[in-house]
Amino acid sequence: MCGRFVSSSPPDELARYFDATPPSETLDGPNYNVAPTSDVYVVYEDGEARRLEAFHWGLVPSWAKDMSVGNRMINARAEGIATKAAFKGPFARRRCIVPADGFYEWSKVPGHRKKQPYFIHRTDDEPLAFAGLWAVWRDRPAATAGDEGDGGGEGEGGGGASAKAPWLRSCTIVTTEANETMAPLHDRMPVVLPPRPGPIGSTRRTRTSTPSGACSCPRRRASSPSTR
Repeated sequence: MCGRFVSSSPPDELARYFDATPPSETLDGPNYNVAPTSDVYVVYEDGEARRLEAFHWGLVPSWAKDMSVGNRMINARAEGIATKAAFKGPFARRRCIVPADGFYEWSKVPGHRKKQPYFIHRTDDEPLAFAGLWAVWRDRPAATAGDEGDGGGEGEGGGGASAKAPWLRSCTIVTTEANETMAPLHDRMPVVLPPRPGPIGSTRRTRTSTPSGACSCPRRRASSPSTR
């Protein structure tokens, strides 16, 4: 899995690296311990351009009753991504890249109660490109006599959405079986796309296949996650 990572590259550098337009709003400074449900930078395509924007980490499906569903959707297993209800729509239409400067995993140390953290990063220290999915969601409060209707809008199946509620864009990181570098630490790892990946994926429904494997993962070193 991927539960903590580092986001330290400035957004303008990420935009240049991934050939994307810079974000309309930037996040506060570098974050050396990005936690689930934080806002994170995402590279996505909207049919017009490749963009870098901040999304909520923890995918909230369009049909979710509330955004807390996203707390359990920080990762998506590649093996079932094309069939699982929460992910099959985004996998077909809304793929993305989650840039990261590295991520953490923990390993048991014989004779010690605490696990040893490791920081995994590229050997050239350029950004990793995690494969991701994204979705849009809008809060659906109980219908009243004044706001009943079909709703609709940006989300998929958005019936009953409050016209006044803002859209939430959220994402998940796709994981796969660990390669030989990661296997001593964990049995899962993020799907890491090749450096400077090409087109992310169609924004329209297309026939797709399940992602397989990941590029050779980077160097790992003992580390200690920062609180920020």
